[in-house]
Amino acid sequence: MSNESEYRYFAKDVAANPEVTTSTLRRWSIGLEKARYKFKRNERGQRKFTMNAILKRSGN
Repeated sequence: MSNESEYRYFAKDVAANPEVTTSTLRRWSIGLEKARYKFKRNERGQRKFTMNAILKRSGN
């Protein structure tokens, strides 16, 4: 179930986790986009991540 008001994280926030680097996150993002996942983006084009998307991709 999608919740539009769900908090969204930027890459630098997600990469603050020592297990996830910005390059890993970028690879995951590209893979998800190839599978037609649509990220919300800010006015500068930066992806915004939901915790749901992060957990799905990391396998948790």
